[in-house]
Amino acid sequence: MSAPVSFAQMLSTLESDTLSRLTAKVPEWAGVQGLSVPDRLCAEQCSGSAAARYKASVAHSAAGAAACTPSLSIADLTGGLGVDSWAFSRCFDRVLYNEMNPRLCEAVRANFALLGVSNAQFSCQELTPASLPSVLGDFRPDVIYLDPARRAASGRKVFLLEDCSPDILSLQEALLEAAPVLLVKVSPMADITMLSRRLGPCLQEIHVVGSGGECKELLCLLRRGAPAGELRLILREGEWGEGFTLSEARDAAPAFTPAQALSSGWIFEPSATLLKSGGADLLCSRAGLTKLAPFTHLWHAQSPSETLPCGKWRRIAEVLPFSGAALGQVAAKYPRSEVLARNLTPSGRGTVDTRQLRSRLGVASGTDAYIIGCTSLEGGSLIIICEF
Repeated sequence: MSAPVSFAQMLSTLESDTLSRLTAKVPEWAGVQGLSVPDRLCAEQCSGSAAARYKASVAHSAAGAAACTPSLSIADLTGGLGVDSWAFSRCFDRVLYNEMNPRLCEAVRANFALLGVSNAQFSCQELTPASLPSVLGDFRPDVIYLDPARRAASGRKVFLLEDCSPDILSLQEALLEAAPVLLVKVSPMADITMLSRRLGPCLQEIHVVGSGGECKELLCLLRRGAPAGELRLILREGEWGEGFTLSEARDAAPAFTPAQALSSGWIFEPSATLLKSGGADLLCSRAGLTKLAPFTHLWHAQSPSETLPCGKWRRIAEVLPFSGAALGQVAAKYPRSEVLARNLTPSGRGTVDTRQLRSRLGVASGTDAYIIGCTSLEGGSLIIICEF
């Protein structure tokens, strides 16, 4: 029988696990002894180093375009565990880190000393329009960065700008008076058109940042006194990026693929990041792909395009009309397969989602095939069998 575990041992295990989570996200910190993580939540919510470096590059580029001097400064007013401020410190001359939680602020101060960050100063205050002058003091930033908390006091996730803390809408004017550039991280669930409308003409860019096929961040770049102009969207997935204007995305007119042309070639399934950007029609058209149907967000090509790495390419094996007999045939031939439903409305009796399609097929998860149920250009429902 093993000896009972003491509370101190349990606490040590929890602290070790939390630190392991952090260093997995920020491997550059892994060899540093003595780092402190006050609680697990801040480790779960902090940026990974790749995302933090990308934010730093966006902020530095924007600051360089706006600044009058080569010496650049940035104020991170929602500092958290300090990963973003650490990334900022590597390309800005001066960094102001502000965090309202005293315990977290002191932990980051100690961590930065261990990490060799010597160009940061610290503030521990709640950020409001009234407290902003006190938070900044004599610090004159070229860029202000904010990552408002997207949880209410009850712990419920929130998405509206005014429900986040701090409320960017009430702070926007004062922040842009304090710095010529404002970079704000918002929920990846936020609607881009809504952001454009609510943040106004100062909003110049939205960076749609993804990793592993998922949309991770929306970064809104605002400039003081910016003239009214086109909102630019920058799609970033891994090391790949593409830019376009909101109107270019809206005006894109894709060509379509008739059902009979789907007997060969490849299906392109765009990533959530590409779909979130609203640029799928535009970028797929630029790459020469044709869309299966207006509301079926799948594209067809005779061969994969190297210009579209933000999605999955699947070679077509066979195409069948959606019917009970075909479903039975597919289930018998490919009993262990992955399944996807896109705009699947057989016989106009409502939409069938991926879970429902798997249930109707009766197949287990596996690698026999990748089975897609969707609506064709002509309005019929299809089953497209792709190689896994």
